[in-house]
This record gives sequence, C-alpha cells and structure tokens, in this order.
Amino acid sequence: MITVDECPTCGAPAAPSARRCSHCKAEFFVKNLAYVGSLEKAAVQKYITFYKGLLRTNGDDGEAVLALGLCYLDLGLHDLAIKQIDKAIEEMPQQADVYYYSAISLFKGRKPRILSLSEVKKIESLLEAACQLDDGEAKYYYLRALVKYEYYLKNGMRVVGPGWEELLAEARARAPTGAELVKLIERVPVEASPVTAAIRAVAMQTRVI
Repeated sequence: MITVDECPTCGAPAAPSARRCSHCKAEFFVKNLAYVGSLEKAAVQKYITFYKGLLRTNGDDGEAVLALGLCYLDLGLHDLAIKQIDKAIEEMPQQADVYYYSAISLFKGRKPRILSLSEVKKIESLLEAACQLDDGEAKYYYLRALVKYEYYLKNGMRVVGPGWEELLAEARARAPTGAELVKLIERVPVEASPVTAAIRAVAMQTRVI
C-alpha cells in the first residue's frame, strides 16, 4: 500500500495510513466515476499529476493505476484510460469494478450500435467477469442490458444468452448506486429506450439527476 505524504488536491499533510484528507475531506485514491465526476476539472488534473508521481516509484500499485485510469476516463481520454485500467486488471484481478470500468472505457464515447462485434464481445466478457466476482452490483447488469438493447436489438441481430429484459430485471433486483448510473449514461451515449428510462428512473429515486 502506498503511503501518501500530502493531500493531492489541497496539499495538507497526510496522517500515516490515512486514505482521506482531514482538511478538505478529499479521497486520496479515486475509486469510481461518480467521485471523479463530482470534482472540478482542475482537481482532476491535480489527481493525475499526483498519481503519475506515485507510479514513477510504485508502478505496480493497482489502486493508483486504476485511479489514474478513472481520471483519464472522466476527461474523455479513452486510449490513456484503457491502458491504465487494463493494467489495473493485471494488478487487481479480483476487483470487480475494474472490469466494469474497462468495459466503459472501450466504448470510447461512441454509441453502442456502431461498435464492431469484436468490441461488443470483449465488453460483454468484461461485464460477465464483473458479475461473477460481485453479483450484487446493479450497474453491471444495467450496462449489460444496455448493450443487448442498443447493439443487438437495434442492429437486428440474434441475441445469445440473457436478453435485455432479463438483464434489466436482474439489475432491478439489486441495490443501485444512483450517481454511478448517471455516469454510465454520460459515458455511453444512447437515445431514449426502455433501458435508459429504467436507469434514469432509478437515478431520480436516489435524487442524483
């Protein structure tokens, strides 16, 4: 575990083994897109500089690698995000969220229906891995349902395995994180559909949009 000497955002001294700044309350290591999305762009850039510095001497620290990848993903720097998040999978293969964020990064801000079949297959395999590692996360199932609807249904392709309706039901059976679902819609651009309506309804219930 990397020891942080000072806060990456405000510069306040950090207590030994601290994971959050006692002064500004900032997390030292970004763990999800919802948190990154709550920051000003200047703060995200500070985090990027901070993580690059840490990784120069601790290049195999999965927590810092993932955090850097999430910052790049928030800024729309997809190729850089993919590189870091793929490395995070190597360092933290049992961390389900890493596979989920890898899947999101592969969209590269594009609509699902224009992706190649090989890209979609890779995204699906990553999401299936995430579900196997942590079957309690609704966001994994919402994104799987989105892929089935936006890629297979809209392209008139045969669906193998569970369809979007079944996956949507699976998602609804799990406790959602509303802020993360908002970031999902932002990072994977789609038009109005039964799946996006369901995602937005859940986000509204948790008062994040």
